[in-house]
Amino acid sequence: MTFDPKDIETAIETLKQSVEVCNRFRRKNTIGESLGKMVKKVDYNSFTKEEIHAELCYAECLLLRAVLTFMEDETLISFLKGGMKIRACYQSYK
Repeated sequence: MTFDPKDIETAIETLKQSVEVCNRFRRKNTIGESLGKMVKKVDYNSFTKEEIHAELCYAECLLLRAVLTFMEDETLISFLKGGMKIRACYQSYK
C-alpha cells in the first residue's frame, strides 16, 4: 500500500466500479420495503445466496472506501465522509 495520491485515486475508482457490480446483484427494494427497514429488521431468509453475497461484498467495499477516504484527504470534511461510510458499512454488516 502506498500513499501516492495517484494510487489512492486509482483504488477509489476501482472500488466505485466494485460497488456498481455489487449493486447489480443486490436485492432491489420497493418504497414500502425501504421505509419498513427503519422499523423492523430485514429478513435475510428470503434473500438468495447471490443477493446475500452481494450485500457482504458491498459492505466490504464501503469499508475499504472509508479507509481510503481517510487517507486521501486529512480534512474535517474527509473524516466526516469516512465516518458516514463506516456507518453505512456497519449497517450493511449488521
